[in-house]
Amino acid sequence: MGTAAMLRAAGVGAGDEVVVPAFGNVELAEAVVQVGAMPVFADIDPVTYCLDASCVEAAVTPRTAAVVAVHRFGRTADVGALREAGQRHGLLVLEQGESEAP
Repeated sequence: MGTAAMLRAAGVGAGDEVVVPAFGNVELAEAVVQVGAMPVFADIDPVTYCLDASCVEAAVTPRTAAVVAVHRFGRTADVGALREAGQRHGLLVLEQGESEAP
């Protein structure tokens, strides 16, 4: 299941924001737009090239509904920290492998 389908199934849509990595494929941001939401770009960890949880925290607003973490170059995002941030803010946290279709 692609990212757009997962976001749609979770009820993410118009008026929502989805935090995505600032580094990566434009297709992920496009998947967010396809469901009517707004992509919000957060910086990456310079070692893993994956979303930095502290940058995600800084990007969260009352309209944020979800976070999409992408595992890159055989390195995994700090999913534990991202899930903790998601729990604090009531966000859906999705994981995507680098080669998965958005």
